[in-house]
Amino acid sequence: MDLVGLASQATREARERVRSAVKNSGFNFPNRKIIVNLAPADIKKEGSHFDLAIALGIIIASGQIESDMPDKCFWAGELSLDGSLRGVPGILPMALELMKTSSDKYFIVPEANRQEAGLVSEVRSLAAWNLQVELSRVNFEQLRDRESGESSAVMREKVTLAREIQKKRFARYRISLNSQMRPADVKKFCKLDEESERLLKNVFDRLQMSARAHDRILKVARTIADLEQSENIKIQNLAEALQYRSLDRKYWRS
Repeated sequence: MDLVGLASQATREARERVRSAVKNSGFNFPNRKIIVNLAPADIKKEGSHFDLAIALGIIIASGQIESDMPDKCFWAGELSLDGSLRGVPGILPMALELMKTSSDKYFIVPEANRQEAGLVSEVRSLAAWNLQVELSRVNFEQLRDRESGESSAVMREKVTLAREIQKKRFARYRISLNSQMRPADVKKFCKLDEESERLLKNVFDRLQMSARAHDRILKVARTIADLEQSENIKIQNLAEALQYRSLDRKYWRS
C-alpha cells in the first residue's frame, strides 16, 4: 500500500497499522497494490488520525461492505492495531456540525464517545467497538418516523401491510406472525446474505448471545424488512434489529 499526498513519516506508517486493524476486525486485506491519495496534495498530513478513513476506504473499495456507506455515515475515532475504536475529543462539536449540514447521516463513534454524541438528539449516533458497527438504541416508531418523515397514519398502513405479508408467509403453518416463529421457522424465513451474516456473527461473539437472543434479533429484522415490503432481509434491517439488542441488554436477558 502506497500513500501519496505529502504524508509525514508517522502517516506513512499507516500501511502496517491499517493492515493489522482490517484483519483483526474480521475483514480481508486485499492482496494487491493499493494507492491511497491523501488530498489536497499541497498540505502536509501528520499523525495517525487518517487510519480510520484509510481502513474504511480499503474495505469499501474491495467490496466487503456496501459501497454507498460514505453517503450514509460519518465516522469518528482512533483506529487501534486490534481493530478497536478509541474515543477522541471533539465529538460534540462534530455532532452539532452534522446537525446543521448532514443530519440525515449516521454519526458512528467509538463506544467511549456514545453519550457525548447522544447529547445532540437530532443526529442519529451509533456506537462502534471496531470497524463493525454496534447501533445505539432508539424508539422504533421514532426511528421509522425520523428516517422516512412518515405520519402515524402511513406507519399504521405499513404495519397492516406487514401483518398481511406475514399471514401469507405462514398460511401453511400454525402461526401467523413473525414473533411466533420457532427456531426451524427462523432458519427457513430469516436468511441473511454474507455481509449480514458477518455482522451478526461479530455482535453474537462479542455479546456472547444465546440462541434465543440470536433468533429474536432475526425475527425483528424480518419484521423490519416486512415493513419495507422487502422479500429479503437487508443489512440495514439487521442493523436496526441489532440496536434493540446491543445497547439495552438489560431488557434482552437471555
